[in-house]
Amino acid sequence: AEPELTPEEIERLPKPEEMTVETDLTVFLRKGVPAALRNAALRRMWSLDPAIRDYVSEAREYAYDWNVPGGVPG
Repeated sequence: AEPELTPEEIERLPKPEEMTVETDLTVFLRKGVPAALRNAALRRMWSLDPAIRDYVSEAREYAYDWNVPGGVPG
């Protein structure tokens, strides 16, 4: 089991707005990282990485607009 991060270690983590695709996200997943910081880092990485951001799964039928006529093909 990993030890919990100290406040000093948390201060040294990269700021989510400064993250790039190459930033190591695993440091934000360690024990002791505040949930708000962890979530901000995950959201930032989600928007940066095209493999995540542009992924379209086979569950596309859930993306149709079922509430308007013509919103679903077929």
